[in-house]
Amino acid sequence: MTKSELIKKGEQADLIRFEKNKIYYVQADQRFPFTPEEEVRIIAYLKLVLHYKYPVQRITFEHLVKMGSSYRRVDVMVFDDNQHTRPFLVCECKRANVGQVGFEEAIQQAKSYDKQLYANYLWVTSGDEERFYKTRHQLNGRQYITLGNIPKFTQKDQLFYRLTEYSATAWLYLKQFYFNYIHPQLRKEWISQWLFFSLIFLVVGFGLSWLHTQTLTPFVVKKTKWLYKISFKELYWLVPIFSTLIVVALLQKQLIPAGMVNGRRKARQKKRRGLYLFACFLIATPSFMITSTLFGLEDFCSKCCATQWDCWWSYAHFRRYSRSYQFLEYLIPYSTTVLAQGFVTLLVSWSFRAFNKMVG
Repeated sequence: MTKSELIKKGEQADLIRFEKNKIYYVQADQRFPFTPEEEVRIIAYLKLVLHYKYPVQRITFEHLVKMGSSYRRVDVMVFDDNQHTRPFLVCECKRANVGQVGFEEAIQQAKSYDKQLYANYLWVTSGDEERFYKTRHQLNGRQYITLGNIPKFTQKDQLFYRLTEYSATAWLYLKQFYFNYIHPQLRKEWISQWLFFSLIFLVVGFGLSWLHTQTLTPFVVKKTKWLYKISFKELYWLVPIFSTLIVVALLQKQLIPAGMVNGRRKARQKKRRGLYLFACFLIATPSFMITSTLFGLEDFCSKCCATQWDCWWSYAHFRRYSRSYQFLEYLIPYSTTVLAQGFVTLLVSWSFRAFNKMVG
């Protein structure tokens, strides 16, 4: 509904009347000069009544709030009762094109009112921009949770809107947890390296899983009888093996210090190959151990119902995927190991550096 349509509907419902340079709010029996800021308040009021369906007898204008030794006025107040004893919503209005600084000041002004009133919601609007907040009282003061909208009067106690508020609250707590506990740790070099190594393993494993299901897997399934003797677990081992070989090759300069492979050229090459294979063995080990533990140690089940976790490697389970998603047969087990592989890669790097310092 456009502004003009909303105003027209408000006049038809006898909510407002325009009088020479003034606006008359009929139900409240109050008149105010028609200013750019008042125009925004008119739209906010009409939305509260016509869109959000709040009763007009619960809405007041210029509600007095004691701020220290003086009084301030709230543009629009909505109460949770007809006696105006329980503040429900504080609405602060600013003229259009007020600018970002002015709008942020209006938000702080609304919050300062709320600290005296303890309303349930805040709504700050300039017509061009709007902010909605759910308030919550805590021991360390008032908390403000950003919402996409405020509830309609008929929607206050409905499950859907409550779930929306709970999800917004949960998201706020997750953000606070991240910035208070996770983000400071990410600034540490070893955490960043660990996540970097894990990400490389995940990307390489994704590519190998997809390539596996496009090439070798269909050949084994359609052209051979190998599946009568082996399960998809044996085919899966190719993913962690080759991903480890590729990742260690990519990170070889970071993992193997130059001082560990001194000597003549052939001797250096031989030492580097030995250290490379040793690193691959250590880094691949968690992938085998974790996958075997999580996805079962049982032999191939030819009569599998394909719904049991231990039957992950059966052909019946593999057939549950459409062709576009068959790579998940390998990627899902592999993804459970990438953090462990990334951490072991970090440990191998540290160990090689420490050993190099000791012998150097």
